[in-house]
Amino acid sequence: PLTLEADEIRIIKWWVGASYVVHPDMKSQTGGMMTLGKGTAYGTATPQKLNTKSSTEAELVSVSNVLPQILWTRYSIDAQGYGTRDSIIYQDN
Repeated sequence: PLTLEADEIRIIKWWVGASYVVHPDMKSQTGGMMTLGKGTAYGTATPQKLNTKSSTEAELVSVSNVLPQILWTRYSIDAQGYGTRDSIIYQDN
């Protein structure tokens, strides 16, 4: 069953990763997801727009790709009056 619960809206957790050189044009894939407790509240997967030289560089590009959504989410929650304390980004670099 799908479970969504916001147990702590003031702490936003993000998981960001990359798959190195998985497309025919030698570009990597960015993936990211956000939780506010139990279950995924937001998820994204997009091809990277540039070629990277290593899997480490692809991981850094993935954080750069997801960072605008991380900031927008934080500002949106703050604007609604809830106030966020932390945005934690987990990355497997």
